[in-house]
Amino acid sequence: NINGGEPSERGNQEDEDLWEEARHVREMKRFMIRRNGFLVVCFMKEDKPLRCGEPFTVAFDFSEAGGYLCEEVTLTLETEEALAPEFCAATPAVAPGRQHFARTILTANSISESLELVIPAGAPATLRSSLGELSWALRLKLV
Repeated sequence: NINGGEPSERGNQEDEDLWEEARHVREMKRFMIRRNGFLVVCFMKEDKPLRCGEPFTVAFDFSEAGGYLCEEVTLTLETEEALAPEFCAATPAVAPGRQHFARTILTANSISESLELVIPAGAPATLRSSLGELSWALRLKLV
């Protein structure tokens, strides 16, 4: 069983699966998303650096949502480019973002959902210099 330790040698597969699930939950970074003081969803992301080509998991927990029903969630992964102000005479300082993927999951009667995503292997890394910066954004749209 799970008593804060590893599964015993005599433990069955169910115990091992529960322990692995509990360990995985502890490694998730939690973000509570509220609207008008009411919890809409708890968004969780693996608490590890994101690397190009490596999968990462995001999860949504609606079990404690009060007052709002979320029927779908759309995730988009985008890059944003910004130039330093001294190099932006006539052009906007922030270029339109490039969308690398968008996924929508229907959550109408769900208590929780999870999704595995991958940053494209050939994608640029986050970069910051005196000329400008390139950064990543994971955007959530709750409907």
